[in-house]
Amino acid sequence: MRFATRNSLPYIIAGSALIITMMSWFFTSRSVQLYNAARFKTFTDSVHDDIEFRMKTYINTLSQTKGMFAVTPYISRASFRDYIKGLNVETQYRGLQALGVVEKIKSINLQSHISQARSEGFKNYNVWPLENRSEYYSIINIEPMNDYYRKLIGFDLYTEPVRREAMEIARDTGLPSSTKKITPILASDIDGKAKAFMIFIPLYKYKSNVSTVEERRNNLVGFLYSPFRAQPLFSEIFNSLKNKNAIDFEVYIGNELNEETLLYDQDNNASFKDKKFNPFLMKKFKLNVAGQPWNIVTYTLPEFATNSYYWIPWIVLMTGLLVSLLLFNIMHSYGKHAEIEKIRSLELESLNLKAQDAVAARDEFLSIASHELKTPLTTLKLQIQTMVRQMEKGTFASQPQEKFEKVATVFNQQLVRLTGLVDNLLDVSRARAGRLLLSKEELNVTEVIQSIVEKFRLQGIANNTHITFNAPESIVGLFDRLRIEQITENLISNAAKYAPGKPIHVRLSRENNHIKFEVEDFGVGISDENQLKIFERFERVSETSQAVSGLGLGLFITKQIIDAHGGSIKVASKIGHGSTFTVELPIESSVIV
Repeated sequence: MRFATRNSLPYIIAGSALIITMMSWFFTSRSVQLYNAARFKTFTDSVHDDIEFRMKTYINTLSQTKGMFAVTPYISRASFRDYIKGLNVETQYRGLQALGVVEKIKSINLQSHISQARSEGFKNYNVWPLENRSEYYSIINIEPMNDYYRKLIGFDLYTEPVRREAMEIARDTGLPSSTKKITPILASDIDGKAKAFMIFIPLYKYKSNVSTVEERRNNLVGFLYSPFRAQPLFSEIFNSLKNKNAIDFEVYIGNELNEETLLYDQDNNASFKDKKFNPFLMKKFKLNVAGQPWNIVTYTLPEFATNSYYWIPWIVLMTGLLVSLLLFNIMHSYGKHAEIEKIRSLELESLNLKAQDAVAARDEFLSIASHELKTPLTTLKLQIQTMVRQMEKGTFASQPQEKFEKVATVFNQQLVRLTGLVDNLLDVSRARAGRLLLSKEELNVTEVIQSIVEKFRLQGIANNTHITFNAPESIVGLFDRLRIEQITENLISNAAKYAPGKPIHVRLSRENNHIKFEVEDFGVGISDENQLKIFERFERVSETSQAVSGLGLGLFITKQIIDAHGGSIKVASKIGHGSTFTVELPIESSVIV
C-alpha cells in the first residue's frame, strides 16, 4: 500500500504542476486581454477627449466672437477681418474652416442692403437665390476670405433645408446649434461632395430683451457661423493618435449609424459594419455637439494583433508543460527515496490539520443553521400534518375561508423566513469569496428607505413597534437598490428584535458628498465588549438572558455590503439606553455627456 502511494507521488506532482500551468496560462491570457483592453481604452478615451475638447474650443471661439457684437451694434468688415486674423484660425483652430456673418434682411430693405454691400467693395454683390420672400438670411462676411468663400457672399443659407433647421433652433433657443451632415454649397467646388457640417450662433439686436422665444424671433438680426470639413478636422485627430495603424474610428452625426449619417471614416468605407474583418475590440459612445448627437465608433484593425502579446500565454503553457514533464521524471527517479516519505508525512499532517479546522467550521455552521432552519420547517410540517388529517376525515374542504387564509399566511411567513436564511448564507459565502458584487443604478435613496419603513409598518414585522422616518430631502446617487434595501431591513429588524414594543427612529440626511443613515432604538443596549464583536459572523450577542433567534449574520452581511459601497458603519450604545447604528455611504453621480 505504501509502495503504491509512493509510486503515485510523481503523478500527483506532475498533475499539480499541470494545474498550476493551466492556471498560469489562464491568468496570463487574462492579463494580456486586460492589457489590450487598456490599450484600446486609452485610444478610445483619447478620441473622445480630443473630439470633445476641440468642438468645445471651436464653439467657445464662436461665442467669444459673438461678444464683439454684444458690445457694439455694428462691426466693420475690416474690424472683423482683423479680429479673425488675430485668432490665427488656420494654425490654431484646424478643422474650423472660417467664421462667417449672416444678416437678416427684410424684403423692404433688400435693395438698400444690396447697395450698401456694393459700396463696401463687392461690386457684383447680390442676394441669391433671389426669390420673393419676406426675409432673407444672406452671408455678408466670412473670414479668412479666399476665392471659394468670396463666391458665397450673398448666398441665403435659409433656403437650404438642413441649414435652415439648425438656424431656427439657434434662433429660438439662443444657443449654438449644429446642422446634420451637409455638402458644400457650390457643387462645382473640388470638394463638392465632401462631408461637412456647420454651427450657428444667433445674433440679436443690441441690448434687446430675449428671454422668450417670441422676443428672440423679433429681435434676431442674424447669425455667426462656422463651416467644418470632416476630413481635415478628424484626420488631424487621427494622425495625432498612437497606434493609428492598429485602431480606427468613425463619426456619425445623428442617432442612426448608416451611410447617410457617416461623417468621417479614415479608410473611406461606408461603415464599420462593412469591414472585411471582425474587429478584435469595439466601442460606441455618444457626444452632444451644439445640440446635435454624435455617435463615435472605435475599433481595432488587423494590425492590432501584432502588438497584442497574444503569444505570451502559449509560451507560458508550453514552458509549464515542459516543467511538468521534467518534474515527473525527477520525482519518478527519486520516488523510492526516504525523504519523499518524510515529505509525504508532513504534507499529510498539514492536510489533517486543515481538515480538522474545516470539520470544526462545518460543525459550527451546521449547528447554527440546523437550529434556525428547523423552526420554520417544523411550523410548516405541523400545518401540513393538520391539513392531511383533515383531508383523511373529509373535513378539509368544509373549512371556512378565513382558515385557508390563515394557513396560507403562515406558509408564506415561514417560506419568507427560509428564503431569508438561505439568502444570508449565500451572501456570507459570496463575501468570503470576495464576490459580493454591486449592480449600481441611479437611485432615490430617500424613496427606497421610506418604502422599507412603510413595509415594516404594514406587515407588523416590527412587533407593533412605532417607527418614525425623518429625511429632510430627496437624495439621489449611484447605489445598488437591492443592497440598500437589505441594509435598511437588517438594521430595522435588528432594532425591533432587541427593542420589542419600543419606538424606533430612522433618520436620513446628506453631509457633503455622503449620505448619513441612522437607526436608533431604545432597547437593552450593547456593552463595549460586545460592540467589538457584533459585526462578525455568527455573533448573536445579547445583554439579557432571553434567547434571540437568527443566524447572527445580519450585521456581518450589512457591514460587507457597506464596505463594498466604500462606506462605514458604527454603533453607539449604552446598556439599558438603546443603540444607534450610523451608516455613511459616499454619493456617486452619473454624468451623461
